[in-house]
Amino acid sequence: MPGGPLPEDDPTADIPPPSVSPRSSFRPHTSQVARYQKTIRQLTSDAEAAAAATSRKHAELQIAAAEATRRAGDAEAAAAEGERRLAEARAAADEERARGAEAAAAQLAEVQRRLDGERAAMAAEVWE
Repeated sequence: MPGGPLPEDDPTADIPPPSVSPRSSFRPHTSQVARYQKTIRQLTSDAEAAAAATSRKHAELQIAAAEATRRAGDAEAAAAEGERRLAEARAAADEERARGAEAAAAQLAEVQRRLDGERAAMAAEVWE
């Protein structure tokens, strides 16, 4: 073949060069294994710490939500009590206003009756 043999025809193409041993290329060095194991332990520890922090934060948020719900219930009860008292005060004020109006009307009627009586007496005196 012109230009030399093709790579597919080379029976030694699968053999690695002599500077690289077949065993060392597939096995990591012991120091690499130790470094990977240390990294895995550190990452596992970091993940567990993050999970614990998340759990604590979740618990704190649940407590805060329960407290906020309790406070909202207390505020709602206080508002309902305030509305009830306001309704009572309005009813009492309306009743007092009605009594005052009745008393004023009765007093005005009495004054009017007296005026009418005085007029009648004065008219009787004039005609006598």
